[in-house]
Order: sequence, then structure tokens, then C-alpha cells
Amino acid sequence: MDRILELATGPKTAYVAEPAEPSTRAVVVLHELLGLNDDTRRIADRFATEGYRAVAPDLFEDLGAKPFCMARAMAAMQTGGGPVLPVVKAVASHLRAEGATAVGVAGFWMRAFSRLSPLQADYEPNAAADAWQRMLGFFDRHLPEA
Repeated sequence: MDRILELATGPKTAYVAEPAEPSTRAVVVLHELLGLNDDTRRIADRFATEGYRAVAPDLFEDLGAKPFCMARAMAAMQTGGGPVLPVVKAVASHLRAEGATAVGVAGFWMRAFSRLSPLQADYEPNAAADAWQRMLGFFDRHLPEA
């Protein structure tokens, strides 16, 4: 369900998918270029079905009209900066504060995820992957249940 998360970076709309059983593993789901949409929500639901708490923040919220916010976000990602990385860090911190002991990031937004991966050590998530086919196996290995 879409919720407003109170993050260190300020309030942020996000889709939150909960697993059937409580879990200490969580995934921050980065949406595609079209923004937080039903496709992204279905991906988050798939993670929840596999036992992960999944949160997909609206990365374009508060960036202005959609064509301009997409251009700003993409330009900022080319330099490794901009609004996306602080939001990912804030969502990961939020998940940890709510009991997650292992947090991963799943990227579905063009090449943005490849820009996040090299900066992974600077941010709280302790796992990253950018291909759905390998993602669940990767998270199963790197995000052990506590």
C-alpha cells in the first residue's frame, strides 16, 4: 500500500509490501523511468512473497513537473549525486529502525542503479543487485535471516 514515510530527508511517498511472516530482511526497490507505478508495486509484492519487506519510494516526488524531474534526476545520477542516493539511504535507515538487520537495493530504473552500485559502501544497504533473475538468490546469500 502507498504510505507516507517520515524519513531523515523529509516525508516521502512509498509503496510498502509486507511479507506474510515477519522478516528482518528488507529491500529498497528503485522504480523505473516512468516513476512509482503499478509495475514497481508488483515487483515489490514479488519480494514480499519471497519473504522480504519491500519499500519502493517515489524518487520523483517533489522534483517538479514529470519531464523536468526525470531530466534532473537522470542528470544528477550521471555524477553520482542528486536526490536519489540520500532517499535510498534514508529508506534503508528507516527499515533498520523498524527492525531490518539486512537491507538490499533492487534497481529497475534504466542505468540509475549502476550509478548507485559503486557508491554502495557510502550508504547503509549492505547488498545490491540489478538483475531480477539473479536478485532473489543474491539476497538469499547476502541477507541472512536473523
